[in-house]
Amino acid sequence: MRFSPPLRSARDRDAIVAALADGTIDALCSDHTPVDDDEKLLPFAEATPAPSGWKCSWPLTLRWAAEHKVPLQTALARITSEPARVAGLKAGTLASGAVADICLFDPKEIWKVDRQSIKSQGKNSPWLVMRWRKGPHDAGRRPEIVYSSNNNHH
Repeated sequence: MRFSPPLRSARDRDAIVAALADGTIDALCSDHTPVDDDEKLLPFAEATPAPSGWKCSWPLTLRWAAEHKVPLQTALARITSEPARVAGLKAGTLASGAVADICLFDPKEIWKVDRQSIKSQGKNSPWLVMRWRKGPHDAGRRPEIVYSSNNNHH
C-alpha cells in the first residue's frame, strides 16, 4: 500500500496521536480523491499513492479515541466541528440560528470493511476485512439528508 506522504516512524506517529489528544493538532481531515484499481495495480513506484480511507475515517477516529482514552466528544470534534472552524466555515454546531449540521450514529454498531461496503471509486484499503465501530447512518445539512447508509445517498 503506497501512501503520500509515506507513513513515518512509530515515534512520529505517537507524537501525532498525542498532539491530537491534547489539542496541539485540533483538526483531522481526509483527502477524498478516489483512485481506480488500474492505477493501484501498477508497479509500486508507478502506482498512485492513496488508500481508500474516507469511509474508514470515522471508525478510525473512534478506535483512536478508545485506545488512547480520548473522550468521544473530543474525538468527534477533531473530525467535525474543528475542521469547520479551522476552514472558517459556519458549520459544525447546533445553535439557534445556525445551519443544522448533524450526523447520527450508533457507537455500538460493528461494521466489517470490505470492497462492497466502500462506496468509492477506489477500493484499496489497508483496513479491508477489519471490524470497526460503524460511522454515521445519516448526515444532514439544513433540512436535507446529504448521506444515508440505508440508501447510499451522498
